[in-house]
Amino acid sequence: LNLGAAVFVGKHGFIGADAEYLSYNTARLQTTDNSTAFNEDNRFLQNNLQAVWNFKLGAEARLDVFRLRGGVAYQADPYKDNFDNVKR
Repeated sequence: LNLGAAVFVGKHGFIGADAEYLSYNTARLQTTDNSTAFNEDNRFLQNNLQAVWNFKLGAEARLDVFRLRGGVAYQADPYKDNFDNVKR
């Protein structure tokens, strides 16, 4: 799920923000011909990963013929708290 918005500041530039929801714990491995079973790997993903929200904020300023752009991002950790104790 992705959400985004931008606000223009006249002809001076804009500010933008994005949020994305990623559900890592629902990821599944499979082959197109079902020749390999990934049951153990899929259980590992389900038990050790979690859903997260990531955020981005950026701006662009218009300076005559030049543009100045910058931004920051927060990327959440998809691993559950007990990941260090997991036996692989």
